[in-house]
Amino acid sequence: MQLKLNKEDKNKLDKMLAKINRKFPSVLIEALNQSMCEIGIRAAGKYLQGPGPKHLNILTGRLLRSMMGSYSFHSEPGAYGTDYGIHTIEIKGDKIIGTKGTEAKAPDGEDYPAYWEYDGSRHGGPRPFLHPASRDVESKIPGIFNRRIKTFIDEMEI
Repeated sequence: MQLKLNKEDKNKLDKMLAKINRKFPSVLIEALNQSMCEIGIRAAGKYLQGPGPKHLNILTGRLLRSMMGSYSFHSEPGAYGTDYGIHTIEIKGDKIIGTKGTEAKAPDGEDYPAYWEYDGSRHGGPRPFLHPASRDVESKIPGIFNRRIKTFIDEMEI
C-alpha cells in the first residue's frame, strides 16, 4: 500500500508532526509535575498530620511546605524548589525523571525528615511519610498521564 499526499497535505502533516515533537515533552513534564504534587499532598495530609505513634504529629512549617510547595524545572540534579522542597524534573536522553523529597532541617541542623523516614530510634521507631505516600499515589499516576495526553491530542485537532 502506498499513500500519496499532495504538497498542501504534506505541509500540514509536517507542521503537525513538528508541533507534536516540540510540545509533547512539556505534556509529559506537566503530568509528572501533577503526579509529584499528588505525592506531596498525600504525604502532608495522611502521614505528617495526625496523632502519634503512626504520624509525626510534630509537624513543622518547613517540612509541610517542602511536601506541598512549588517546584522548579532544572536540568541539574539536586536543584530544588521554593523553601526546602525537592521537586525536580530532568530530561535525560529519552527519559523524563521526577524527584520528590525534602531538604528541611531542624534548627540545630539535624536532617529530621530522613530521621523520621528511616530511623526514629529516639521516639519509638520510624514514621515514614514520603515512601508510603508514593505507594498510595502510584496507581493514580498512569491515569494522570493518560488524561494529560488525551487533552493534548484533543487540542491538536487532528
